[in-house]
Amino acid sequence: MYYLNGKAGFTSPIWNGYPAVNLGNLSPASVWLHSNGFPADTDLQADPNGDGVNLMLAYALNLDPLQNLSGSMPRPVVEGNQMSLTFYAGSEGVTYAAEFSDDLQTWSVVDLPAPDGNNCRTATVPMTGPRRFVRLVVSNFP
Repeated sequence: MYYLNGKAGFTSPIWNGYPAVNLGNLSPASVWLHSNGFPADTDLQADPNGDGVNLMLAYALNLDPLQNLSGSMPRPVVEGNQMSLTFYAGSEGVTYAAEFSDDLQTWSVVDLPAPDGNNCRTATVPMTGPRRFVRLVVSNFP
């Protein structure tokens, strides 16, 4: 038996003869995990279906973690002399950052605009040479 802080009538470590654990206060990511059929304390770095997309990234991008997400990741678009990457940025408790590089060794932060009406942000960088890379970095702070 698992229960949250503030829920009356439960006792730990035993409640009505069953093992009982107080989960405390759940983070938004924990609520999302539970709503998708995972225990609330599942490691967000896990990739349960092996599609190469961990639970943290699926949560951050508001994607269904039970689907194969390998083809659903944001992709950069090159138009003229700039490259852009648009991504969902509205999951509570997530810090979003975009970075660019010319050599995959040294990364620089991209200034991100505020989210649009659909909670999307677009990272835009100039194309100053024959190649440029952009990546999305997400982190969660409970």
